[in-house]
Amino acid sequence: MVFADTLEKGERRLAETGHAARIIELRHDFQEVMREDLIAIVESRVGRKVIAFMSQNHIDPDLAVEVLVLEPATAA
Repeated sequence: MVFADTLEKGERRLAETGHAARIIELRHDFQEVMREDLIAIVESRVGRKVIAFMSQNHIDPDLAVEVLVLEPATAA
C-alpha cells in the first residue's frame, strides 16, 4: 500500500528545519519494534502467513509504502 500525507505536525517541522534523516531513522525504529505485531494482525485477518514485510518512507513528497508478501494460497 502507498500512503500520502503521513508526516505528523512535529515531523513536518523537523523536516522543515533540516532533520529529515532523523524522521526516517525514527520511523525505521518504530517499524522494527512493531513488525511482529503488524505481521500477526495481517496473518490473523487474512488467514495466510506473511513471508516478507518491507516498509519505506519518503519526506518530500510525503509518501510511505508498506508491503507485506503472503505465502502462496493453497489449492482448495
